[in-house]
Amino acid sequence: MQVRRIPMDHLGEMQSTLPSRLRPFYAADVSGFSAILAGLICPGSLKSQGLQPSLTVQACGLLCGGTAVRISGRDMSVRHDLEELENRPFEVLAVVILEGTGYVEQSGKRLVFKSDDIVYRATNLPSAIHVVGDFDIFILRVSSTRFFGPYESERLNFAPTLVLSDSSTAKLLRTHLQNTLTVLGSSDSARVYYAEQALLAMLSETYFSNLHSSLDTPSGKRWNKILLCIEANYRNPDFSVEHVAEMLGLSKRSVHDVLKAHDTKYSHLLRAKRLSSAALDLQDEKLSHLAVSEIAYRNGFVDASHFSRAFRAQHGYPPGAARAKASA
Repeated sequence: MQVRRIPMDHLGEMQSTLPSRLRPFYAADVSGFSAILAGLICPGSLKSQGLQPSLTVQACGLLCGGTAVRISGRDMSVRHDLEELENRPFEVLAVVILEGTGYVEQSGKRLVFKSDDIVYRATNLPSAIHVVGDFDIFILRVSSTRFFGPYESERLNFAPTLVLSDSSTAKLLRTHLQNTLTVLGSSDSARVYYAEQALLAMLSETYFSNLHSSLDTPSGKRWNKILLCIEANYRNPDFSVEHVAEMLGLSKRSVHDVLKAHDTKYSHLLRAKRLSSAALDLQDEKLSHLAVSEIAYRNGFVDASHFSRAFRAQHGYPPGAARAKASA
């Protein structure tokens, strides 16, 4: 695994303000990197998805409590299983997607993100994050007490949440984040402390604004329902947008309008889900007895050749190479 430094174009001062704790991690050393991420974020299992994965980590503790982490690389997934999280306190992970596409799964929800989106999830619940291609993310891990402040009773209603990049709160937060990170390298501890507090308050406000607005809109509810429909039926090769519309009691046009509002199409969303599921199947030792074509069929593809072309286009290498790498 090769370490690759990502240009700090998004947050110009971040490289100097977040003390770097960098080291190269090779294919045989993924477990070591998992241990470091477990300490910085929460316990989990790291998997490299590509043939030439790369990873860079920068992290620092916050004076106001918590940890700031920046992770950049290519083709990675992390899964946090229940047994790894036993007796884990409830903390909030606020994840700003500086670059990249992928999804987060938690509490039965799949949140599909893209560059400049913001994702919130909990550290004490099973979850998974999968990123495809180059990525660059900023994570703030903070206790529920600091995140919710005097309204900690709201923690009982916490839900994994996606704030889209075009929302007014997301735009404001990104600007505030850039400004705040320029302060974190200051020798004035009081200034650093209050800058951190302001950033945390903005992250909390963004979460609550989105939770009490977008999730209550018809479009927000329909988007989540569409994702759930695809999650439950993507292995069916005949599952179409007409089926989604019928299941949700919507017109086909309404389904397309919801997807358009999220900058995607039904075919793209369905193909991405099938390909990501197939990639995990190819790395699953329990399924090693299945031919690549059988992996394709069990994930909703009707043509093995089409699957291979789509897989190569998505990952940059054929499905057979993915299986060979996993078994190496």
